Amino acid sequence: MAVIHDGGIDAFNATVYGEQHPNVQTFLQGQAETFSNNLTDMGRQFSNRANDIYERLNNSTALRRAKAMVRKGRSLWNTDDIRQLSTIGEFQQAGLKMQRWLMAEPTVRKMAHEQKCHGWSDTYVDMHPNDIGKEHYDWRRVMDGVFVEDEYGELYANTYLDEVIEGDNLDIVEQDEILTSWHELQQKIRDGGDDPTSPLNSSL
Repeated sequence: MAVIHDGGIDAFNATVYGEQHPNVQTFLQGQAETFSNNLTDMGRQFSNRANDIYERLNNSTALRRAKAMVRKGRSLWNTDDIRQLSTIGEFQQAGLKMQRWLMAEPTVRKMAHEQKCHGWSDTYVDMHPNDIGKEHYDWRRVMDGVFVEDEYGELYANTYLDEVIEGDNLDIVEQDEILTSWHELQQKIRDGGDDPTSPLNSSL
């Protein structure tokens, strides 16, 4: 299958030559600074120009697009089902089913409502835009019958007596996979950087 992407020369270069290891970037920056200190004014101007090009390639939208393309390519063979997600690429390229359950996680849901993250907004359809946490039907489906620990260390589980829409009954394995994915998603949000809810690899 052929894929055409219009992203300019920066996107092409970043896609073809890939992303440098952080240690390589640090080494090159250190070498560039040492070299720059021993140059004439003309040489320093040339060095600064080269530095600008280097920074543009490594910090530009083009690199973000290239990363997004690679992650999308890796996800092409994943089926649209409920499964545990752990990598940033898996989250960004989550299928429609997982998008729904991931968007039931209260922290991410609140951020998406406040436009602080992408929230798969091009594909996710929010059937309950005013609800979050216990008020949200999807959250209750995930948490129905799940044991959680209260502030005193006691375990308890709630059963939510919703009128369940056909196909929305999650089994215990599916609940566990969603909850594990929620945990990973929360961690990625705390880490900052790449937005795990953005298929185009936007930053938080």
